[in-house]
Amino acid sequence: YEYNKYRYNIDAIEYKVITGGNDVVREYFFRGALDVFYLIIPQEWANTQNNSAITNGYIDRYYYFYVPNEGLSGVFLNTKAFPFNNKDVRIGLYYALNMQKMIDTVLRGEYSRYHNIGIGHVFAGIAFDDDTIRYPNFDSTKASEYFEKAGFNKIGSDGIRQNEKGQRLAFELLYSSPNHTERLTVLKEEAKKTGLEINLKLMQSGAFSLVREKKFQAWWGSMTTDLYPDYLEYFHSSNANIAQTNNFFGYGSKEMDMLLDAFRNEKNLEKKADLTKQIQRLVHKEALIVPNYYVPYVRIAAWKWIRFPVWLSFKYWNDFADPVFNGY
Repeated sequence: YEYNKYRYNIDAIEYKVITGGNDVVREYFFRGALDVFYLIIPQEWANTQNNSAITNGYIDRYYYFYVPNEGLSGVFLNTKAFPFNNKDVRIGLYYALNMQKMIDTVLRGEYSRYHNIGIGHVFAGIAFDDDTIRYPNFDSTKASEYFEKAGFNKIGSDGIRQNEKGQRLAFELLYSSPNHTERLTVLKEEAKKTGLEINLKLMQSGAFSLVREKKFQAWWGSMTTDLYPDYLEYFHSSNANIAQTNNFFGYGSKEMDMLLDAFRNEKNLEKKADLTKQIQRLVHKEALIVPNYYVPYVRIAAWKWIRFPVWLSFKYWNDFADPVFNGY
């Protein structure tokens, strides 16, 4: 087949693992040992613009926009753990986490604010995501109203709210990537304005095990998705009290179970899409997660011998640069 020539008739593929993170990969690339280097992180894109191999024309940089296929991403809240066993605290977090300032500063305004638990789920021409859902911007007054409604109406000497029992409005935020520390520090400092304390806990290994065992308060993370989402594993009550399941939230309700069960049994795609949107609206109403951001582009640097087409852009697809999966 003419258009599959040199793509799928490979005799053998040899995999080599590069350890040490992005800094090591970058060195390999600029030595010419790698063909392609991803520049998704804003700082990486900025740092490469004055590299001599780029300014001298040996390396091209490509910038393509597309609609990503995203699942759950942001701050996951354990509803069985203090203080998130109170719904008003969870809603207050919508206003207390200044996601937009984090995007505008640390991420140079290049990422986009995420307002749902799904984006880019378009299958057979049917859209499965409710794009009308909008999470509020940072508002210390509104956050304070919800925190006070939850009983945290006293301000301690350290500026952090307390309830009548003397319990402080504070939680531990678990995360796994060191390069996210700067991002989360912005959220931590902004949250202090509302009387909320966030304690950052970096765990480069083992964090996800704690999340699946529900031994956490909040987790900064993300989950993959499919062509259209199936949320039963995340929100059905049958998984709410069982360790090592993907219902990290410890959440369950009759309303949610009915929607999830109906989705699994429904064969009509348009009706499944409508059920998906109802589930997404209920997650928003119950404040189970505070979405963070999504990346609306793919950026890569490639040595001149690669030559990606300048017109190469697909609305819902970014895997064209992968050398193995659908690579050119």
